[in-house]
Amino acid sequence: MTRLMIALCLTLAACVSTPGEDPLTRRLIGAKVIYDLPEGSEGPPRSQTWAADGTTVFDRGAGLFGGLDHGRWEVRGSRYCSDFADKPRPPAEWTCWRVALSDQGRRIRFTEITGEWIPLFQREYEGEFAE
Repeated sequence: MTRLMIALCLTLAACVSTPGEDPLTRRLIGAKVIYDLPEGSEGPPRSQTWAADGTTVFDRGAGLFGGLDHGRWEVRGSRYCSDFADKPRPPAEWTCWRVALSDQGRRIRFTEITGEWIPLFQREYEGEFAE
């Protein structure tokens, strides 16, 4: 009888539980990435944090062009998409990126997905998770 009750509880829990998030979403929620400085650059590094509510903060560091950019984010399939516009835009207008994890998940690289055949000004950010 006890086994039957345990099996029933496990079955009910599986029926009402929500499907798990994808691995990239799980890796980003609550994480902070410190981005590599461009070669020859000095100053504080840029960083970014992600919250479970779909908000993100990009810290441009101190100085004349420093400050915090607040945005929204989500993972669509294998792509990371974000929007930092002052006024919220429809998700179809967000910028999407290819994401690659390396060094056993300690490093991450975002490569902008452009609609051009030969991307001349494709942005790329690479950094390390702050643990």
